Amino acid sequence: MPISLKVGDVIRIYDGTTDPGKMKRFLCVLVAEGWFLRINTRSRTHNGWHGRSP
Repeated sequence: MPISLKVGDVIRIYDGTTDPGKMKRFLCVLVAEGWFLRINTRSRTHNGWHGRSP
């Protein structure tokens, strides 16, 4: 049964590009072009930035 996706949908699919491969969440950005944004669920910092305003 085909899945009908729309912009903003979040899906979980197997991602073999990680080591080891695992299920990851993806945000649907542009359905017709097949554009998806992979979502990191683990909290990480980059140069002290925590993803919030000071």
